[in-house]
Amino acid sequence: MKTASAEQRKIRESFRMECVGAGMYTRLARQYRRHGPISEKFARFSGQEAMHGRLLSEYHRRNYGRALGGGRLWRAVGAILAIVMGPVPLKKKMKRISAIERRAVEDIRAILSGDGDEGFASIVKQILPDEVEHASLYVEIFHAVNN
Repeated sequence: MKTASAEQRKIRESFRMECVGAGMYTRLARQYRRHGPISEKFARFSGQEAMHGRLLSEYHRRNYGRALGGGRLWRAVGAILAIVMGPVPLKKKMKRISAIERRAVEDIRAILSGDGDEGFASIVKQILPDEVEHASLYVEIFHAVNN
């Protein structure tokens, strides 16, 4: 059995996290439907995360011979996470999600500063602005609420 390279493992991990994010944001958009702008942001973030997952899967297919599978399963995991977090107040929920998104931004910046494959770097460079926006949502929402 062929051992996966560090890059392949990172791509698979990133793909899974993007799918989980897509499912979670879809479910959060439904949960916060009454909060129009927040729901709309969650819905847009879900689309962005799903697109990121497709980019990573296609990159994996082109470079390693097969697309990544399990996207529906990982989106379901994300939706379940959102359901489990349902009783948690929005502020706490967003603080935790923003921390996870900030970690994703740090991971992307580390990839961009390394010597990895140029194709992979171009994908994460494309993903970076969306992840920065996702990471800033907590401050955006609660700064606006506090003013």
